[in-house]
Amino acid sequence: MFRMALMYSEPLVKKDSFGIISLGDPVDYEEECHTLLDILKSKKKRIEVYFEIATIENLVNVLSSFPKVLHIICHGEFSKEKKQFYLCFEEEGKLKELYASDLREILAEIESETDIVFVNTCHSEEVARVFQEAGVPCVIAVQSELKIEDHVAQMFSEAFYRYFFEGKSVRKAFHLAKVAVCRREDIYTCCCAHSHKPDCEWYKLAKEEGFEKAHRSHTPTCTNCRHKNKFLHNIDCGWAQDFLMMKCGKEELDEVYEGVVYACCCSPEYEHNEALKFSLFCSNEEIEKHTLFLDKEEGEVSIKSYHSCVDKKFPVKRLTGRNKELYSMYEALTDKEKKIINLHGIEGIGKSSLAKQIANYLFERRLFKDKIAIISLDKTPSIVHFRNDLFKEAPGAYDLMSFCDLIENNKALFILDKCDRLLKQEEEEFKTDLANITKKATNVKFIIITNERASLELVGDAYICMRELKKIDAAKILCKNAYTFLNWQERNVDQLKEHGVFDYIPLTPQGIWSIVEKLRHGRKSLKEIEYEMFFEKKKQEDKSSKNQVDEATKMILE
Repeated sequence: MFRMALMYSEPLVKKDSFGIISLGDPVDYEEECHTLLDILKSKKKRIEVYFEIATIENLVNVLSSFPKVLHIICHGEFSKEKKQFYLCFEEEGKLKELYASDLREILAEIESETDIVFVNTCHSEEVARVFQEAGVPCVIAVQSELKIEDHVAQMFSEAFYRYFFEGKSVRKAFHLAKVAVCRREDIYTCCCAHSHKPDCEWYKLAKEEGFEKAHRSHTPTCTNCRHKNKFLHNIDCGWAQDFLMMKCGKEELDEVYEGVVYACCCSPEYEHNEALKFSLFCSNEEIEKHTLFLDKEEGEVSIKSYHSCVDKKFPVKRLTGRNKELYSMYEALTDKEKKIINLHGIEGIGKSSLAKQIANYLFERRLFKDKIAIISLDKTPSIVHFRNDLFKEAPGAYDLMSFCDLIENNKALFILDKCDRLLKQEEEEFKTDLANITKKATNVKFIIITNERASLELVGDAYICMRELKKIDAAKILCKNAYTFLNWQERNVDQLKEHGVFDYIPLTPQGIWSIVEKLRHGRKSLKEIEYEMFFEKKKQEDKSSKNQVDEATKMILE
């Protein structure tokens, strides 16, 4: 029996002395887990697969189950305070920093039989090498000072496991994966993969402001340079001129050949290859050279996890910039005293999507394990129809009492979407039903979604408001959905967030999508759209002002 464990994390916020800080978007662990599972299934071998959330407790449990391969997907960061790198594990929705010293203490207490640990995480070498110290024969990681793009990390792990499960040795599979990645023309390699000269301005920026921002400044956003992924740009390329002269401090551009410049920060003579960022550490030559997955028993892949991201509850696109609201939802739903949570915000802001996303998050962490259901009430004409819809979620229920009896001992979550109409028409009966249910079934909770804040006035309720997005998050969404319609400057989200167009729309997914549609179908630039919105707003203000004058004049004459 071949056993493999995949661990991933999605901490929502970081808590420190300054309060709660919302974290950035997680790595795309869902896509990577699905891809690796497909590779395993294609081998028609008897394999046990474990999917686990990357917490300290789960790491101990996973290693104690003796997997042959452990694959970890998360972010990696550097602590300026401790001057150390760490892996971004999670604990009750919050960031749990896993340093090399923490891992060393854990592994000292565990007897492991794992042969391969692949930490597919930025800046992971410092922590990952502790596995090697503890006796794991083969460890794969990303060099400590380097950041790697999600899609490249996925490509590399996919290639490595494809070769490995074909029967190649660890060393051979690792080498072939590097070859496969570096040969692709569609992969852009940032300059953080090579060493830097002491006066490199871009590297200074990366060290001072973080590699994420530095990467954004080093990602080409031009369209006419055919070989931009290999750093070759037309000499009149606006992006290349801006990067070399403004970010790297060059006084003039050096032509590689006629009309072409090389847009590296300081060292064009070094090899630029995204695969250089991966390192393989082997302490056992036998395992390094021999195949570990050959002549295995025929059979099927069996998933041993109760809930996981490959079997999530509700299909929904991941929201951008909503981690703080997600954490507020998580806190309220895991608080024993809170029974009914009112999620409210203006139309089109993404309340339903947020509710589905927190439902998936809770499902994967095995909370509300008996039931999570969504009921839409936008067309529910009466409290009687609401009850009938609710009773369907507990087969055998025919009235409120039988429903409560059936779910009394369940850990269940009911998401009631679009409740404004029912609250307006039959508020008291609606609130009474919820109060009776939560009093009888003490482990049942409700999320009530409304445009306006509801006046629940119930024991154990909480209110969470979805406000407009920050401009940086609005810029990310616009850039992602309208990239080809923006100019090279607007494709950098740090510059795009300052664009005046965001002053004339609600900063909601719906508002941003209205801009995307204008760009796609109106054949206008973002600046032209901004001007149109400016004049339209002025026209409305003038009209409103005229109406006010007319009303005042009418009152005087009367």
